[in-house]
Amino acid sequence: LWSVEKNKGLMVTRTMGDVDMRPNGVICDPEMKRLTLDDSNDRLLVVASDGLWDEDGMSFQFACSIAAKAARRDLAAVPKELLKSVQTEGPADDCTICAIAL
Repeated sequence: LWSVEKNKGLMVTRTMGDVDMRPNGVICDPEMKRLTLDDSNDRLLVVASDGLWDEDGMSFQFACSIAAKAARRDLAAVPKELLKSVQTEGPADDCTICAIAL
């Protein structure tokens, strides 16, 4: 960890909302949306950090197509395939991906 007094920069505390970094866009407020699931279409939930979704990352539709294809083989393959795709499509960034069968 960096000493706040000596270095102003992005720190591990950003995950809880580093107040000093708010002017730079670091917030602790999650982006949330409430949806009604459709049993015939909704089969998979992908939860991922901004490393997957940011500007240089992939679109939701592209991620859905990769996830659906990988899920046919194995649920554990979904995060691996998404990570592989984001690493070839955009710059390397921290990326956490979780796939949940519905």
